[in-house]
Amino acid sequence: EIAKINRPQEPKKPYPYKEEEVTYENKEAGITLAGTLTFPFEKGPFPAVLLITGSGAQDRNETILNHKPFLVLADYLTRLGISGLRVDDRGVGSSTGDFLQATSKDFAGDVLTGIEYLKSRKEIDPRQIGLMG
Repeated sequence: EIAKINRPQEPKKPYPYKEEEVTYENKEAGITLAGTLTFPFEKGPFPAVLLITGSGAQDRNETILNHKPFLVLADYLTRLGISGLRVDDRGVGSSTGDFLQATSKDFAGDVLTGIEYLKSRKEIDPRQIGLMG
């Protein structure tokens, strides 16, 4: 029998903050991006970080070997009062589009669309949006 890997850093519900499943359009590409937005219970607006996945098709948690580093990062940031947006790559999870046909420019467009989405949210301070990835 293989022992289950203990990942004590992985957050467990209920979280001490709000978590919302979101979608938004990259109109230029004709795709829908899906992700998870976290923000504190307190009244905003909050600074925000858009988590950007690395190479290869990644889900919003950047899951690798059952580890979810972006879930851990978003949890940590949100507990510090910083909203976190993590997104499925195009063609992965609940996002539409074709990952394999996408170029670096396409992925950059997805990031810019994510920034615009964050700016549209009343909970987010549009002057305090950072990128991490």
